[in-house]
Amino acid sequence: MGSFRLPTLWRRLSLVLGGLVIVCFLYSTYDSSWTQWQAPVPVTSCTGFDLASVSEDLHDRMKAESDYTPAEIDQFVCGIVNHDMSASAQLECPATISPRYQTLIPTDAGTSPEIAYFFTLNLHQVIHIILPLMGSILEAIRYLGPEHCALSIVEGRSTDGTYEILASLKAELDVLGVRYYLSRSSLNPLGPGEDRIKDLAELRNMALEPLITGVKQKNAPFAHDPMIIFINDIGICAEDILELAYQQKVQSASMTCAFDWREEGVIHDVWVSRDLAGDLFFDISSDGRIWDSHNLFSHHEDSRQRFSKHLPVQVFSCWGGMVTLDSGPFIDGQVRFRYSEEDECYQGEPTLLAQDLWRQGMGKVLAVPAVNVAYEYRWTLRAKQDKGYVHDIVNKPRYKGHDELVRWQEEPPKKIKCMPSWDKQSWVDAI
Repeated sequence: MGSFRLPTLWRRLSLVLGGLVIVCFLYSTYDSSWTQWQAPVPVTSCTGFDLASVSEDLHDRMKAESDYTPAEIDQFVCGIVNHDMSASAQLECPATISPRYQTLIPTDAGTSPEIAYFFTLNLHQVIHIILPLMGSILEAIRYLGPEHCALSIVEGRSTDGTYEILASLKAELDVLGVRYYLSRSSLNPLGPGEDRIKDLAELRNMALEPLITGVKQKNAPFAHDPMIIFINDIGICAEDILELAYQQKVQSASMTCAFDWREEGVIHDVWVSRDLAGDLFFDISSDGRIWDSHNLFSHHEDSRQRFSKHLPVQVFSCWGGMVTLDSGPFIDGQVRFRYSEEDECYQGEPTLLAQDLWRQGMGKVLAVPAVNVAYEYRWTLRAKQDKGYVHDIVNKPRYKGHDELVRWQEEPPKKIKCMPSWDKQSWVDAI
C-alpha cells in the first residue's frame, strides 16, 4: 500500500492546484459591470490608516483654503472610508445598525441586483464637514448594500480640496461596487445678478439627471422606482439617513424631511417650510425682528402635539437639510425642481416642489422630529444633545404602537403664507 501513497498524494495536490488555477482565472476575467454583481471587496488602500491619529491635523487644515498634497487627499479619503465619528465630529452615533431598518435592505434575486437608493448631493466648499458627511453616507450604503445604491454629486467651484477628495473617492467606491456619478458646475447661486432659487433648482436637477436618464436606458441597473435621498452639507449619523428612508417607506410618503437646526436652536429651513395650516413652522414678525422659534406648530394643534412627542408630522412643505423622495414623479416628468413663475409667490425650490406634489395628488409630505441635523460639528452635537438622537427617540414606548403612523390629510390648506422676504408676508392660494 505504501508504494501508492506518493502518487495518490500528487494526484490530490494536482487537483487542488488545478482548482486554484481555475479560480484565479475566473477572478481575473470576472465582469464587474452592473449586469453582474460582484460582492464588495474589503478596502485595501487604507490599510493601517488610523483616523484618530490624523483627525486633529485635518481639522487644523480644514479652516483655511489650501492646496492639499496627494498624500493629504488620501488621508481624507481614508478618513471617509474608515470613518470613526468619535474621532471627527464627536457625535454619539450608534456603533451598530438597529434591526429596525432591516426591511430597507432589498431582497431581489439573481445576479443583477437593482439600484434601489439614489443618494444625491450638491456640494461647495464642504471640507469642514466632509468626513462625517461622506463617512455616514458610506456607512448607510454598506448597510443597504453597495450594489443597491448609486451616488450622484454635483460639486461647484470649491477651492478647499472638496472636488479633489470626491474625485479620489471614486476608486474606493468602485471597489465597494457603488455606482458613482461626479460632475462639476460653475453655477454660483450667490453670485452677482444671479437668481439663487433658479440656480439651486438647476443644480438639484443636474444631480438627479443620471437617475432620470438612466432608468430609461435599455438594461438599466435601476429599480423601477428608486428612493431619492437628497442630502445637504450637514453633520449626520448613518441612522439619520436610515430613519428618514424608513419613514418614507413605512408611511408611503412622497417626501420626507429631517429637521435642521442653527447653533442657537432655531430651525434653519423655516423659509421653505409650511405646516398644514399653510403657515410657517413658527411665527416671524413682519419686520423680521421677532422669531417665536421655540413655539413650533402653534397654528396646527395636532402637529404641535405630535412634534412634542417626536412623532412624524404631516406638513405642506419642508426640507430640513435632508429629504427622501419618491422618484416616480420625477421619472414620469410630473415634477422637477423649479423656480417661481412671474405670477407666483417667490418661494424656495423645496416649497415649490411640495406645492407641485400636492397639485398632483401626492401631498404625503412628512417632517420627522427624530432626525436632527445641522451644518457645523458643534451645531450638530448641540442639536442631537438638545433634541435627541434617532436611537433614543424611536426606542420610546410611543414608537411601539400605531401612534407613529400619520393619518394623512388628503387636501392641502386653502392658503399658504407667501414670504419672499421677512418684511413681505401675505397669503396666497396653496395650489
